[in-house]
Amino acid sequence: MQANRARNNLKQIVVGILAVLTCGAGFSQSTAGQSSAAVAAQESDKLDEIVVTAQKIKQSISKVPLAVSAVDGDTLERTQVSTIENLRFIAPSLSFSQSTSRRGAGMGIRGLSTLSFSDGIEQSVGTVVDGVVLGRQAQGFSDFFDVERIEVLRGPQGTLFGKNASAGVINIITNSPSDQLEAKADVSIGNANDRRANAVISGPFSDTLAGRLSVRYQDRDGFTDNVTSGERTDGEKEFGLRGKLRLAASDDFSLNFAMDYGRSDSECCNLITRSASPGFLAAFVRNVAFAGGPRNAIVPSISNREVSVDAKTGTEDHGGGASVTAEWQTGFGSMTSITALRDFTVQDFVDVDQGPRNIFNTSGTLSDIQQKSQEFRISGTSNSALTYLAGLYFFDQTLESSAQFGGRLQAAPFTPGGVGAPVDLLTRLSSEVDTRSLAAFGQMSYQFDNALSLTAGLRFTREDLEIRQSQIAGFPLIGAGVNYTLPSPALPNAITEVDDSDLSGKLALGYAFSDATNGFISYTRGYKGPGFNALFLGSANQAQTFAPIAAEIPTQIEAGLRTRMLDDRLDLGLTVFSTTIKDFQAQATRLNVLGFLTVNAGEQKTKGVEFEARAKPMAGVDVYFNAAYIDAKFTQFANAQCYPGQTATLGCAAGVQNLAGQRLNNAPELSGNFGVQYNFAWGGSHAAYVRGEVSSRSDVIYALNQNPRTRQGGFSLSNVYLGTSLGDSFEVSLYARNVFDKNYAETIFQTPLDNLFSSQVLGNPRTYGLRVSWFY
Repeated sequence: MQANRARNNLKQIVVGILAVLTCGAGFSQSTAGQSSAAVAAQESDKLDEIVVTAQKIKQSISKVPLAVSAVDGDTLERTQVSTIENLRFIAPSLSFSQSTSRRGAGMGIRGLSTLSFSDGIEQSVGTVVDGVVLGRQAQGFSDFFDVERIEVLRGPQGTLFGKNASAGVINIITNSPSDQLEAKADVSIGNANDRRANAVISGPFSDTLAGRLSVRYQDRDGFTDNVTSGERTDGEKEFGLRGKLRLAASDDFSLNFAMDYGRSDSECCNLITRSASPGFLAAFVRNVAFAGGPRNAIVPSISNREVSVDAKTGTEDHGGGASVTAEWQTGFGSMTSITALRDFTVQDFVDVDQGPRNIFNTSGTLSDIQQKSQEFRISGTSNSALTYLAGLYFFDQTLESSAQFGGRLQAAPFTPGGVGAPVDLLTRLSSEVDTRSLAAFGQMSYQFDNALSLTAGLRFTREDLEIRQSQIAGFPLIGAGVNYTLPSPALPNAITEVDDSDLSGKLALGYAFSDATNGFISYTRGYKGPGFNALFLGSANQAQTFAPIAAEIPTQIEAGLRTRMLDDRLDLGLTVFSTTIKDFQAQATRLNVLGFLTVNAGEQKTKGVEFEARAKPMAGVDVYFNAAYIDAKFTQFANAQCYPGQTATLGCAAGVQNLAGQRLNNAPELSGNFGVQYNFAWGGSHAAYVRGEVSSRSDVIYALNQNPRTRQGGFSLSNVYLGTSLGDSFEVSLYARNVFDKNYAETIFQTPLDNLFSSQVLGNPRTYGLRVSWFY
């Protein structure tokens, strides 16, 4: 049945593509100082060569011995893709798991994703901005802007990136200062009172000094109705600023200074009732079983966009950083130094009970992240056959957090004989996690002849991790009375620090079948260091046995082929892979307890095929297509928690189940993205484009424990864009995303309070708007 559903989804995509082709849709790049529509009209009838820095040196994408996708900044702007989570609708094998806050959200590649509220766990998909690793994925979920290119490196990147890159890397390269004066500004308005503005100015101050300043702003109402307050919720407001200076002191030496700051006030994401038993719905959601307080008639469904909450849900964050990148040419090669400091503060809130009474209204965490990093590397060639890169990396991060969970229990049976308790019952948790990482890495490639090449790399990593944690528990469902401090002589068995060393690496063979066709086969071993379960503890036994979560170790075999055909009008890429992950760090629910824990999820295996294509069938027409088949399953996980309501017949025994053979959570078996763009001239001097896209995913289970109530069916989304230049300096464009207003959940939760109860965070409905851009 699932296979038929997936085939039907792909059928919908093909139909969508044909529809797009009939109206003409597009894909192009722009040049600074001109409207993107004007540049599109001047395109040649051949595909551009894509240059990436996936191996920290500039290379043609066709010659890189790994699976990498690249999206240029103009495409990101035109398609309104301004966050990394929306890259999944462009790049293959990329997935996103939403949460009630940015702290708990996570990206996934090839079925592997980290979704955890624990501040003691790093992500499996690393985010790198201009060479600087972001220590936590929440730092990367703010809007990006003024971007030159984004590269998605699929599979473990244990040699050159190493840090938190066991599933892959999202490598963001922002635009650099220009040698000539450039300026750009755009303003857009859309439904849900969406207002956006961006501005960029760049140019030289002298022959040796150039600068660039970028500013962005967004303010949008939400798509969810809070029937208790009568207001819209799930809106967002963001502001960002980035400045760059480039000092070219000589032909052989340059310094690049960068600073950025951003802040966000988001109401994302309320838990929306998807299903519930009649009694639970009446008592806790509609509030009709108790006297006093507001009542409502919310109807749970997969398309419900109503909530009835009396406490804030959302995220407030702010932060920024500074970096200095020095590059100089020596007799030994090209040397690079990247020194960076970053600070990020994030606070989230969620009304857990999802009702108008104060039962569990208080749930949130305030986290402050301070990190510093230093990277040195040298690269070059020797005798024209040997290319090498070596480096040292240092990372230091302190993460302090304070979390609270509780409420007044204003409903029976929590308060027998009464409507409310006069005193809030709270559980408080304070944590400090210190992380230090030291690494030495190197990679070299040797060209044996005109066809065969060998690439080998190694990375030695030393990780030191320490946690200090204290809990004062007064809430009945989360360890009432379990108060502790770690480390503490009172709990001598608790382990609060861990040191770990690892040797990861890569070996790849490349072969050029012709000037236009290159292939590779590789073996890679990755690494993500150990972590801690920095979440509420429900018993003294948990505190007594507090211990680190083991390191996550992926190994992968991958083979790929990339070729250009038809006089550079068609670019094809094919990748097959098989990845095994031992001790994957995953977040699971606790049976009959309102909370989470982080565990090592046994062993997992993901294997599949990825296909990518770009085509230019004629001048002015661009087509892209990518698709992935991913078979991601647990191979070992004998003691996974059961889901609420799971019986012995369904595989639950003594509160645990064996997940061996089950699909990984949020790992679609089939996914695909298609886009076509048509660029044309009209009126003698105006250039225009029309672009259409279709993106599809097959069904997924969102819960690690395979709870069937967290299943999202397969779906397809369609987007349309069109624009035209108005002279050389202006462009007007229209956009419509999710044209057919498809309802789909970006995550689904279930709590143990009601076996039929589930809640969801929905993706955006249909959005549309107008944008006006000015170029100089």
